[in-house]
Amino acid sequence: MIDSVNRTPTENVPGVEKIVGTVTEFEVASVRPTGPEERNRRFRNLPGGRLEVVNMPLKSLIAFAWNMEDEENLILDGPKWIDSSNFDIVAKAGGPPSPEPIPMEAFRVMLQALLKERFKLAVHTEDKPVAVWTLVVGRRGAKMEKGDPTGRSGCLWQAGEQKAGTFGAPTANLECRNVSMEQLADSLHATARSYVDHPAVDKTGLKGVYNFTLTFMQQWVFEGMRRQNQAAAGTSAGASDPIPAITIFDALDKIGLRLDSGQKRPQPVLVIDHIETLPSGN
Repeated sequence: MIDSVNRTPTENVPGVEKIVGTVTEFEVASVRPTGPEERNRRFRNLPGGRLEVVNMPLKSLIAFAWNMEDEENLILDGPKWIDSSNFDIVAKAGGPPSPEPIPMEAFRVMLQALLKERFKLAVHTEDKPVAVWTLVVGRRGAKMEKGDPTGRSGCLWQAGEQKAGTFGAPTANLECRNVSMEQLADSLHATARSYVDHPAVDKTGLKGVYNFTLTFMQQWVFEGMRRQNQAAAGTSAGASDPIPAITIFDALDKIGLRLDSGQKRPQPVLVIDHIETLPSGN
């Protein structure tokens, strides 16, 4: 819910262009494996060019540094241990101190340099065949309203109705207007990542833009509700739930679409050529 937003941003700090243009790496940094007693997790870009990271998987640090949160179809190909090896980082940029955090794009470049230096990280990007989901038209045909190709395109989240005694909001509504099937396919990996664990590609053959609403439960909500309902009713696993399953697959079916798995297609992949298990000394 956006309560307030200014059309024009506040003025930049005097001299920020000079600072951003010259600072490409941290002046000092401490990188250490997270202690076994640490349970909290933090990632903060602080004023004065300071970075504070606590208990963050190395894979997440690499994904952030290479902006993989926005480039949803970019996949990371590296050793499995980077998923579970967590690190703490305290770092500070050089140059004149600023009351504002470093702009995010410059911050990513600096984190890349730090990971390359301390972990001897070497990467390259290439297209490789990877598992994908394929968005196709269902057997009964598409059931969507035609949109306006000249109108604003996008999707808006709306919380579903809360039912007493349930585990969180049971459903969420993704209301989309003037959205193409290519846009929908591209967004599914981010929108419903717990179900759509690989990128999706559009093979519907549908042209133009459409209006539709996807109503579904995120997987963790559904699983929590399933356990809660089973405990309350004293049922065994496999018994029917008091609240019907509403997965992303059910939601797509209601608008006449389907996701198929088991195919491989070339996709951009960030390949890790070399990485050390422990950082070099501070």
